Amino acid sequence: MTALLLLLALLGWFGLGGVGVGGSSEMETATEPASVLCEPVSNVEPCTSAEIGEWYPVVLQGHCEIEWAYFDGRYWVPASGRPAPSGGMDIVPGVMLKPSDDEARFQPDDGSEVAFAPAPADYVPPLCA
Repeated sequence: MTALLLLLALLGWFGLGGVGVGGSSEMETATEPASVLCEPVSNVEPCTSAEIGEWYPVVLQGHCEIEWAYFDGRYWVPASGRPAPSGGMDIVPGVMLKPSDDEARFQPDDGSEVAFAPAPADYVPPLCA
């Protein structure tokens, strides 16, 4: 019984940061920025505010293609006026940039890009069927 307790203690020490056994640690993953799905009720950056020239990891809803984004405290719509392809994904991961106060750019993980313009103040995102 004592040998079992000693073995468990040693395994715990090696696995919880003592000497370690390789691989990525929880500390490394904890420092990576998390992607955010922004909505008007979100109270985190970049949902509430975004700096010009900074890239932010986000996810956009893409069930009915990418029709809108909530970012920097307001809604944005594709600058082309048409929904952007989502590749059939419900949630589209990528990064969002605000090059200026009147434009935003989303780069999905597939390397494409969607340009956004500010939506009108009374904009309400369409429901997706």
